[in-house]
Formats: sequence, structure tokens, C-alpha cells
Amino acid sequence: MRPPAFYGVVTLIQMLKPHAGALVYPEGQIEDWPDLQLRQIYWDDAHHLERLEALKQAIRQAAFFKINGFALKLEGHFQYKSAPALVEPRALSPAQFQELTDYGLQYHVQ
Repeated sequence: MRPPAFYGVVTLIQMLKPHAGALVYPEGQIEDWPDLQLRQIYWDDAHHLERLEALKQAIRQAAFFKINGFALKLEGHFQYKSAPALVEPRALSPAQFQELTDYGLQYHVQ
């Protein structure tokens, strides 16, 4: 799904309201576009390490709020080949970071 369609669907979902046991949309006209082209969050994993599934959940939640950038601070949470002594035992691998990148792009989050 292309970004405008994706964000349109997200807006429709956000507008759903419960009423008398059903979900309804309020009546009116929708005008929805971002004021900023780049809307990113900063995720600091420096003092603890989130598992891959938790990071994917954070990406999905960011996409729901139309965030399109995810800056991840790692420090020793990456499996550096050139400095294995600095790597935390549960650090994410390059393949896992590529998986996370690919996953984010599915939700239009870079």
C-alpha cells in the first residue's frame, strides 16, 4: 500500500468511535496531511536492550501515529565483527537489524 493510502486508512481507523455496541464514523469532511515531511522518533536502547519483537511493536505503533522515521541508538547492542569484546551477549545481529529495517519499510517507517 502506498503511503497516502496507508495514512488514509490509519486516519479512518483512528476516527472510529464506539456507539451503542457498534463502531461508527463521525460525520464531516476529512482534511489530513502532515505539517512536516520528516516525522521521526528517537529510541534510546543504550542502557537496556529491547528484543526484536518489542522493536517491531514500537514501529507499528509509530506508524499508527504517522511517524515515518525511527532513529535507534545502539551503543554495545550491535554485533560488531571488528570489536566482539564490546558486544553484549544478546546484541542484535546485522541480519536482525536488516529484518527490522525491512519491517519498518512495510509500515512506511525508515
